[in-house]
Amino acid sequence: MSFFIDGLCTVITAGGFDDDNRDKALGISSLHVGIVEFAQLSANHEEGDTRVWLHASQTAASRVIIYSPDTDTFFIGLPIVKSLRKSVFVQTKETPYEKTFVDMMRFLSHLSHDLSLQGVHDIESCIQMLYICSGCDFVSFFHGCGKKAFLDGFYQNAQFIASGLNLSTLDETGLCSFYRLVASVYFAKHRPAFRPSASISEFYNTIELGDGLESHTALVKVIREHMWERIQSEDNMLPNSDALQLGWDRSCWVAKYWKQALDNSMHLDPIDKSGSIITNTIVSVVWDSDVNIDKVEKTIKWYTKGCSCKSGCTTNRCSCKKSGLSVGGYCGPG
Repeated sequence: MSFFIDGLCTVITAGGFDDDNRDKALGISSLHVGIVEFAQLSANHEEGDTRVWLHASQTAASRVIIYSPDTDTFFIGLPIVKSLRKSVFVQTKETPYEKTFVDMMRFLSHLSHDLSLQGVHDIESCIQMLYICSGCDFVSFFHGCGKKAFLDGFYQNAQFIASGLNLSTLDETGLCSFYRLVASVYFAKHRPAFRPSASISEFYNTIELGDGLESHTALVKVIREHMWERIQSEDNMLPNSDALQLGWDRSCWVAKYWKQALDNSMHLDPIDKSGSIITNTIVSVVWDSDVNIDKVEKTIKWYTKGCSCKSGCTTNRCSCKKSGLSVGGYCGPG
């Protein structure tokens, strides 16, 4: 309280407005009469996760403490904290028994000196994208594969995932790196299915996959084929390449959003162009391509309804035989 009375402390709050400056910053201190607006802190941010970094960048203080139990806040600041040229600490926990502070600059120092990550370009942005694409507020998680599985997969295969590629690049190169990351996670989880290969990079080199994006699409397909006999339900299956790309599109939307944390005015790409769809003002996730969804629906229909052919499904009078669905004269339950 003495800091406030002596003019050494200013209390600022932001948000709650409806106009373009919905994130208007208002403050009070003994240096001003009444409530005043801090224009340099006013913005159009939707969430406090990004707003706190704008405020941290504008403060004259050389040491900043951000309290946020929301992990998103920490990862939003990871690629931008160096540009602030300040000592920034993020407090992620406060209980009567435990308080946790993370020194952001020391954390970055450990990342840059980690032997497992040597040669990985823009490691801060890579770790941020790793956090986003493995599941966050706007991106779905992988069933049975948590954050730790993705972090372990990245650390154990950093050279494979980032060799000539970059997970933080929001283009085809980044998508290929994302395919490699996901492949690494599922390889580790179902390792016996890929014997005798001892690593995902060794497995990748044993199959002829073509070049560029085509090779990584094929990698996902081959891993799915090896997993079929090991999984107990479809939920545990590695998503197909189309579904993964839609997830990647949503991840890129989040990354572009977070990169503007230090801007007063954010400009977001239309969300319906990034793996989602808007119907009557309601946003829904696009989980897979129309072609793949149609295939699944036809397969389910075939398995549940079967064929009504009375000829034994051995002649071309059977529509299943004509279309190549009949195997050995059997079209499924009739």
